[in-house]
Amino acid sequence: MVIKLIIAGIKWLCNVQENIFHQSILTFAEDFDERPDINLKVAMNYNISLPSGKSITKDILDWYIEYEGAHRYHLLKRNDENNEIRVSLKANETWSDILIEMSCFNKFTIDFINIVLLEVVFRNGLLFHNGLVIHSSCLEFKGEAIAFAAPSGTGKSTHARLWQEIYDAHVVNDDHPAVRIIDGKVIAFGTPWAGERQMFDNSSSALKGFVILEQGPSNKLWKLNKKDILKELLPRCFLPYYCSDLLQKAAEIFSGIINKTNVYKLICKPEPEAAMLVKENVWPQENEKHRMVSYE
Repeated sequence: MVIKLIIAGIKWLCNVQENIFHQSILTFAEDFDERPDINLKVAMNYNISLPSGKSITKDILDWYIEYEGAHRYHLLKRNDENNEIRVSLKANETWSDILIEMSCFNKFTIDFINIVLLEVVFRNGLLFHNGLVIHSSCLEFKGEAIAFAAPSGTGKSTHARLWQEIYDAHVVNDDHPAVRIIDGKVIAFGTPWAGERQMFDNSSSALKGFVILEQGPSNKLWKLNKKDILKELLPRCFLPYYCSDLLQKAAEIFSGIINKTNVYKLICKPEPEAAMLVKENVWPQENEKHRMVSYE
């Protein structure tokens, strides 16, 4: 079975034995005639072999770098009980040629492929298309996007709901939007990976700015300088720490993004006034009167 996807403008040609994709992934199914950016094959293999390369990290996945053959990266997911390999992923150096093999066909394996492995492919492939995945809740308002970033549990989804309720803002992605630089412009894209609430849309908008959220006793907003942007926004990016070459590429993309868009810090309470403060300053043309609180 052949399935074509376009996610954040990146074209996938997927060859699978049967349709194993979740509906969230199929939301991005779209035909195209051009050459794909990512070739993905998913197949059964009841005897997945161990990599011959160097082990570089062990967490949810065991990561290896291969020094020979077409695939440079080899990832394994083992059974927690008996340590047997459940699923593996092989990728070439540019994450454009992907082979996923599974030793068993069950719900765990299918879910793991959809929720974890496909996003790993996307995050790394995105680097070769001038983009990053940034942990944030991204909304579209007045034809432009704004992304609220914060550690989990800080309240970015709560703040996003305020924008939906007050300004009828549209959710692009509530957790893992993609951000790309295209023709000199910063564009935010919806992706099918959107956290527990699974709020996303197959859409894109020019990115107006980022807002770093922090809970506080009152509402204050100011624009961050470059030093503070590195401290506040960089930790919200999904970065390829396992590979120095890819990490350097990600750093260059991040630098390009922050050079082309504004980043604000918002200390706030979960109340409508906080959303109003952001709107007044990020979209001042929407207001006859607006204010800016600066602490630089």
